[in-house]
Amino acid sequence: MPKSVESPKLDAIETKMLSDYGTGTLNDANPSATIVPDSLPTKMHLILDISNLNNANDDFTLEVKVGVSGSERVVAYYKLTSDGTDITCDTGSGTGSIIKQRRIDISDILVYNNEQVVVSRTKNSATDRDVEYKYVCGI
Repeated sequence: MPKSVESPKLDAIETKMLSDYGTGTLNDANPSATIVPDSLPTKMHLILDISNLNNANDDFTLEVKVGVSGSERVVAYYKLTSDGTDITCDTGSGTGSIIKQRRIDISDILVYNNEQVVVSRTKNSATDRDVEYKYVCGI
């Protein structure tokens, strides 16, 4: 019988396993969160639940930045306004459009060695609202 040898194919499959995951809530008490994945480099999938932002006169900005601490760069930007019925989203062009989504899924966030992810919510209106987020790395 041949001797058992570890397969490079098996090693490649194991490296695709989840390296980190978590949840949190952005609000006035916690306007930003810093995520440092357990294993780098990695690919991150981030979900932002914006269903609480569909109230008249809501105006919020959500940003996702990636980079070395203090030098992160914006990889996703959403200015969300609501009239109580619809949410209008501007992704940086200055012109928004009505969206039906109540969850924003970002699946292509690459995080390299020594980098971190900063997720932030800026309130531009008067009322505090929760924005829940979930992330998974190593996918």
